[in-house]
Amino acid sequence: RRTPAFECAQALALASGASLHLAVFDHGGAVAALGLAEAEATRRARNGVIAEQRLRAEGLAAALRTQGIKADASISWEYPAPDAVLALIDRQNPDLVVKDVQLESPLRRLLYAPLDWELLRRSPAPVLLLPEDGEVVPKRILAAVDPQAGNHDLDDALVREAFALALHCGAELHLATVCDAYFDMVTQAMPYTPIASDAGFAAADAARRQLFDAFADRHSVPVERRHFLRGLPAPTLTDFAAGQGFDLMVLGASVHSRLEHMLMGSTTKQVLRHLRGSVMVVKASRSNVVPIGIAARPMQN
Repeated sequence: RRTPAFECAQALALASGASLHLAVFDHGGAVAALGLAEAEATRRARNGVIAEQRLRAEGLAAALRTQGIKADASISWEYPAPDAVLALIDRQNPDLVVKDVQLESPLRRLLYAPLDWELLRRSPAPVLLLPEDGEVVPKRILAAVDPQAGNHDLDDALVREAFALALHCGAELHLATVCDAYFDMVTQAMPYTPIASDAGFAAADAARRQLFDAFADRHSVPVERRHFLRGLPAPTLTDFAAGQGFDLMVLGASVHSRLEHMLMGSTTKQVLRHLRGSVMVVKASRSNVVPIGIAARPMQN
């Protein structure tokens, strides 16, 4: 179907000149519902569903090609388990994975399904998830960084990918960090320091702001698009994004050196559990990759 993910991927491919692969997974639910006992009847029903899905997917790919997009499609007859999807990602080696968000329950806030969580955690490529009611092409993007943490490769990769996406979408890119001065004081205080003073809070706040401004300067982010926030990181970021009308938040995930699986930090996980809009998660392992077909460059004012 022409879902938000399809529409977004189409727009990005048109803007960037990237090729587009449409991946369809059908686990045979329609065939299973028939309750067919005979193997031959099951085979015929399976082949019929595959043929129908292939016809639809190839029709979408053909429509993309008429617009000048290099597009193809694949049909996988299996449940869209994380391992199957990740195997396809490994074969395709894409610059970006775009997917519709699944809703776990209509009675709860927007939550990610198990497959979505696994893609966010394990995909080597950045993953862009779009809810049904979100903006197909974002116009205001918020990249959340933490220069204080010292993970420079991750923050640089995050901003580079966010810049490229904003460039293709014609979107404003804003940069945000959250200062939790109390946490800084507790973790950095000397053992004999009995009480964190107001001066200590101010010093921690100023030091973090200085790091953030230096990082933003290095990436040529205009002053009016820098947001130095104070509070607990996850709720502060989600409230700010909602209140300022951002269509998309870009977050970072780390790579475990031994297991080579993506382990999202606590702040990222907390933000994802409460964020209601679109999200893109970037991995530090992609820091040397030029995203979606062109070299990223700083946006102009």
